[in-house]
Amino acid sequence: MNKLVLCAVMLLGISAGVSSGTGSAALPPLKGPPDLPKVITLFEETPIYNKPDASLKPSATLSPQDVITVGAEKEWYARSYDPTHPDEEKRWVQIETTWLGPQWMRLHRSKIGAVKLLDTHIWLPDGASIYDEPFANDDAAAVLTPQTVHAKAAFESPQVSPLYLIETTWLGDKWLAPSVRHYTNIEKVEEDVVLPTETMISDLPEPARLGKYTDLWVIPAQTVKAYEKYYDFYHIETSVGPKWVNKQFAQPEGVRKTDEEITLTEPAVQYLYPHQPYPTFGLLSPQKVKAYEKWQSPQGDNWFRIHSWNGDLWVKQETPGGKKQPAELN
Repeated sequence: MNKLVLCAVMLLGISAGVSSGTGSAALPPLKGPPDLPKVITLFEETPIYNKPDASLKPSATLSPQDVITVGAEKEWYARSYDPTHPDEEKRWVQIETTWLGPQWMRLHRSKIGAVKLLDTHIWLPDGASIYDEPFANDDAAAVLTPQTVHAKAAFESPQVSPLYLIETTWLGDKWLAPSVRHYTNIEKVEEDVVLPTETMISDLPEPARLGKYTDLWVIPAQTVKAYEKYYDFYHIETSVGPKWVNKQFAQPEGVRKTDEEITLTEPAVQYLYPHQPYPTFGLLSPQKVKAYEKWQSPQGDNWFRIHSWNGDLWVKQETPGGKKQPAELN
């Protein structure tokens, strides 16, 4: 196992497109208010009223169930900015009943949503607290260690992130804490993944975060056994514990040894991998550098690997006029 220490990491910025001439940049359309959910799931006994007036005697009290909405007060989705008055977060919602006709109920705006069935796996890199109810603020039923869990349902609302109902083998179905870091749509696999060259491994399946670590790890070319998959990332066991690997973040195939001095005629970005726009590690000013490996991209770009103060990194040699080198590197 080789450890690659990466310092002074920076990510390439992606510039937004701006129209030429006197026109201004196109702005994304403004989002309107959220649609009222057609169905609301009640988690507790809830009084209903003939009118949106809590001083009236309730027409009835509903047990936990799904109800069909008809309408709601104006700006039912708006947030209150006074946390000392929690009732100000409650909103009037009109529902349909089979025996009383349209009725009103008053709910906290975060509870205006419905439970929907799911069949997905969720990875919890930090573990999580689990609760008996989705909005519980009391003591947790248990605390999970980092692991992958199966979610069978989720509470979805325009006001809050999805709340997941997961299965446990010893406590039954429980709700994940709403603020826990998680990755959904984890695929269970038993797959041999061939890594033809030295490849980066990371703690998280997030390419945008790879450049933020000061210590990055790599593994040599080999075939690894993956037990989970998250898009292009595979979860594998290593000598330093479970890690994620992505074949795109690896040294390119076809690299050749060299011992030549190259001239950089322009400031050159230092890349960890020549075929990936990140991570990058600062700029080299125009100068002569000694290369120990070279590679030519399918587009004809000539890349050279050097021993930089930031590590073993790649720079691209620009040709005069920006033209590609048509012939292969010798």
